[in-house]
Amino acid sequence: PNYFSVVKTPMDLGTIKTRVVTGYYQKADKSGQIPGLVGFRDDFRLVFENCRKFNAPGTWIRNEGDQLQRQFEAWWKSSSIEDVANKQNFENWEKIQGRAGNQTTTDQVSEADQLRKQLDETKQRVAQL
Repeated sequence: PNYFSVVKTPMDLGTIKTRVVTGYYQKADKSGQIPGLVGFRDDFRLVFENCRKFNAPGTWIRNEGDQLQRQFEAWWKSSSIEDVANKQNFENWEKIQGRAGNQTTTDQVSEADQLRKQLDETKQRVAQL
């Protein structure tokens, strides 16, 4: 079968790496949404989903894709990124709704610094792929 007839939304590790390097996950789209960490996570999960759609169970590429997904999910779960991502999504939603306050608190600065650090670490890990 043709890959594009099976996989309607292609995604690959090279595209994710390019998106990390170019800052795609940190930029707002036309609707004001920022893909952020959740977008990064979802793109990785899309790679694995596409691998399962196109490759039959038991094939080496399917097995490798499943193994890589287990490693990714374990890494994602062991980090605190999910908590930061959920907070980031809520803050982005507040901005879109016009509910975000204009004051920057010490906690917000600290959280932003933590997020930048995690994004830098993620960029380094993706660059190693």
